[in-house]
Amino acid sequence: MWCPKTRESFTAVWTGGDASRGARITADIIVRFIGKSLAGLKILSETVRRASCFLDSVQVAEGAAYGDTSPQRKNSTTAVGLLSRMYMGGRRENPALGAAVKSLNSVGPSRNDMYYNYYATQVVHHWGGAEWKKWNSVMRKQLVDSQLKKGHAAGSWNVADSHGAGGGRLYMTCLCTMTLEVYYRHMPLYEQAGQIKTPMTTKTPKRSAKKSGGSR
Repeated sequence: MWCPKTRESFTAVWTGGDASRGARITADIIVRFIGKSLAGLKILSETVRRASCFLDSVQVAEGAAYGDTSPQRKNSTTAVGLLSRMYMGGRRENPALGAAVKSLNSVGPSRNDMYYNYYATQVVHHWGGAEWKKWNSVMRKQLVDSQLKKGHAAGSWNVADSHGAGGGRLYMTCLCTMTLEVYYRHMPLYEQAGQIKTPMTTKTPKRSAKKSGGSR
């Protein structure tokens, strides 16, 4: 496999040629690796362990926030760090994970950082519950309302992201579309693991039978 061979020998972080993007590139590869492992691709345990060690080196408050190459509290890298932890088996009852998800939810979706929205949406989607309902209602409306309705660019989104200079309208439209499709692209991890009840698995109370009136 090519990815483990491109890993830096000490930090176990993939940088994609840009040493300032440690957590972001690492998260992209972790999510792809673990996703493939669910389909039967063998992933080296040492690769995952060392990636976990790198995340340890850039986390704050025992995993409640993440930086890129050093411990920081940044929304975008916190979102990618949390998603990595989730895919690497982080338990939903982990206090730091729960605090981080609640923090992201209190900040809410951004109007000028779609990169953050893309990863944070996946995090809260996997988390589920009331946090997901709140996040999704805001994120979905924001994306639907901001999609262009007229002109030659109808159906796309204007660039409103510091990362968009390189990718332009295509980049922005891809991220917005994939964010809207999060329900169809990713099965919620904690539902699959049985760590959260879903409406399908939650028992509904039995209705009491109504007494019929009148006499025989």
